[in-house]
Amino acid sequence: MHILIIDDHEIVRDGIKTLIEQEYGWHVSYAVSSLDALPSFATLDDIDVAILDISLAQESGFDTLVKIKKDAPFIKCLMLSMYDHVGYISKALELGADGYVTKNAATKELMDALESLGRVDLSRIIFEQHGKGL
Repeated sequence: MHILIIDDHEIVRDGIKTLIEQEYGWHVSYAVSSLDALPSFATLDDIDVAILDISLAQESGFDTLVKIKKDAPFIKCLMLSMYDHVGYISKALELGADGYVTKNAATKELMDALESLGRVDLSRIIFEQHGKGL
């Protein structure tokens, strides 16, 4: 599984990246503070799951979610936030998030959410077979 982490706190990005790679053997392709911080050569084509913080310094995590879903609808997006208010959760799901985990959750809860999102996805297969022009 190839993962993109977007969080404006470097220590959070590094901690999640280390946990994912060392404990679970998954690959974090990019760990950045915003979509704009991705390297110029970066592509979302190989990303399976994106972990997005709701509160980012540059833009809203909700805006980032919408951009990712528009450009790469096959990517599963997991919102990770300190907010556990139902309004944030509802908004994330309405905008296309595939999951929502609070930063207060246990590590196992985050990993379970990632594992469930990383399973084979028919929408990605269809997208790849029929191209991005649809």
